[in-house]
Order: sequence, then C-alpha cells, then structure tokens
Amino acid sequence: MLNLNYRSNQTIVEASNEVIRKNKFIVDKDLQAFNKKASKLNIYAADEAGIDDVEYLVKRVKELAKKGLESSEMLVLYRRSKMFEPYGRALHREGLSVTAKTIHAAKGLEARAVFIIGLLQGYGGFPDIWYNDAIYQVIRREKFHLMLEEERRLFYAALTRAREEINLITLRGSESQFIDEIPLRYFTVPAVQAVSLAQCPGCGVQLQPGVNFCSHCGQKIA
Repeated sequence: MLNLNYRSNQTIVEASNEVIRKNKFIVDKDLQAFNKKASKLNIYAADEAGIDDVEYLVKRVKELAKKGLESSEMLVLYRRSKMFEPYGRALHREGLSVTAKTIHAAKGLEARAVFIIGLLQGYGGFPDIWYNDAIYQVIRREKFHLMLEEERRLFYAALTRAREEINLITLRGSESQFIDEIPLRYFTVPAVQAVSLAQCPGCGVQLQPGVNFCSHCGQKIA
C-alpha cells in the first residue's frame, strides 16, 4: 500500500523525501503525493541578517495576502522563538498577520504557504548542534549522528506543513546544510543555494565545521 501525503503537493513531498533519506537511524517512510501539482521551492539568502531577510518575508506575505491568502494560511516556522522576533516586529509595523510557531509546536498544522526562517549553519542555527562546545567534542560519534538525524527529521516535519508553497530563508555564506540536501531541481532560483561547506570524499554529503568525521557515512576526515 502506498504511503500517501494528502497535504503537500508533489514537489514538496519529493523534496522532503530527499531530505529524510539522508537519515540512517531515524528513518521515515517515503511518501507519495496525492496532489500531483508541482511548484518550485523558494529560497532567499540574505546579505545581512535581520534586514533583507525580514524585508523578503514581509514583501512575500504582502504578495500572498493580495492573492487572497488569509493569515491562517501563512505559517512561519522556526527552531527557536527568538528567531522570529525581528520578523514579528516588522509584520506588526506593516499591519500584517501570520501564524507563527516553533516547529515543535506546529505538529498537526498545515498552511498553503510556509516560511522556514533561521536556516543557518552553526551555533544557534538549524541544525542546532553546538559543534564547537567542549561538551559535544567528547560525544560518541553515534550520539552525534542521532542528534543530527533528529534535527533533520524536525526540518522534514517543517517542510511537510506546507500545502502549496515553501520559502526557505537563510544567510548567504552561512546556509544550513539541510538546504543543500534538497536537489537543485526543486528550487526556483538554484544559484542562491550555493553552500561553502566541504563535501565528504566518501559519500558526498556536506561536512560540518569543527567535526572530523562525516555525519552520514562516518568516514574520518583528515
């Protein structure tokens, strides 16, 4: 029997499947989309955090509102509540309203358009693993893998809240590795997806800064 997703369109389902397939331990089954419509994912890489990323979200919310979307049909998701503060202030100044939730609190929710903010690599970003913290330097490799896979599953959950449109918001040069795990063909503007992280010579997955092994295949990196 097929595992059908009745919420998201085909592009969103396929892109989400690509992400979750990177997991080795925490694995969800591949889904098939009931809705066969296709729409590319949007990605915005800001040059200055808290400035043009916020402007992009406000502009896109205005555009969607003009198309008839209600505030309940636009969902902003984030890893930590603090990430939303500059966006919330800007939306309030413009008299705009959206639904805003942490990804954990968004379980069971859905929206026609979803914005995922704070997609940055490193401390306080997403994945939220403190690579440079002394405690995490001594964590066994398997524990690190499980932590990263749980973060990836959280990102997968965020993607699959969307029915028609996804907007991924990041910072140029500090893009989350999860963005790079989505193939270029699913994006409207593939050029902005370029990520500066090095790749594992064994499996090709992006390497994490400050970590001397591949989070996917376990290969040691010199």
